[in-house]
Amino acid sequence: MKHKKLSKIDLAKLWGEDTPYSQVNLIEQTRVLGDGISRIFLVVEAEINPFTFEYALAHGELFIEEPAIQQLLGNAEYRGPRDGYRVFAGEEELIDKRSFEVAFSYRKVALKNILKMHDLVIRDFGLKRSKSKGIRVEDVDKGDDEDRKYIWNETSGQVMPVDEGNWNAASVVSSPAGEKNGKIRYYLILALTGSGLMKEADIRFFATQIKKAEKRFGVEIEGADGGRGYTMFTLLIGPDVVPADFVEMCIRESNKKSVLFKKDYFITNIARPTGNEVISFLESLN
Repeated sequence: MKHKKLSKIDLAKLWGEDTPYSQVNLIEQTRVLGDGISRIFLVVEAEINPFTFEYALAHGELFIEEPAIQQLLGNAEYRGPRDGYRVFAGEEELIDKRSFEVAFSYRKVALKNILKMHDLVIRDFGLKRSKSKGIRVEDVDKGDDEDRKYIWNETSGQVMPVDEGNWNAASVVSSPAGEKNGKIRYYLILALTGSGLMKEADIRFFATQIKKAEKRFGVEIEGADGGRGYTMFTLLIGPDVVPADFVEMCIRESNKKSVLFKKDYFITNIARPTGNEVISFLESLN
């Protein structure tokens, strides 16, 4: 096979000395609101060398059956010859151990896609593969990342590893998302109407209505959170209660003064919805 040739300019755009170089970053992003920390996210971003990205883009037909790579090529932002093409690969709010599992899965997908793009350049131009053993992509989420568990330490303001003993078999319950006080844990997402943000008066009215529903059905609210366009609750619902009855009462009563919530909602007792799942749900309503 006759290989293509790289010019000196092309080699410089590869970033590596003799093979392509790119990087995937897993960033802990602390969002500050007013005089305190509002939320903390694990953000995955990729920085791809200009030559590899542009070559893959020019040969997009080779990735026609790779929707993840097609999406990467269509959403990257060029930051100049030094920073290359930057693409957002996913983010997850730092809440519990699953936050790390989800963020690591985003990172693994990004790595696999970039390695496929690198491989195209290496093969077409007959480049010598790195002699360094490195880390196989199959092993990216093994070892320390998978074996070690983490928590957010509010006192020290950092992520701390914890002993495996803190996540023992006693923590496993019959419901996938867990149980407490004889009730099943659910995660509920309500989609907002209008601008995507509730006014203070609307929040007070909604709080009153959800308290009524909470009392009527014996539901416990463990936590509440939200973002632009949605509100998410962690609920404990008894096995004798139909979750839809509780949710639909909350929506119906909250919409009496003005329409605060859309009729469609997302509820699960499998696991806390990821950031991407929340976005997908909201986009499905448009």
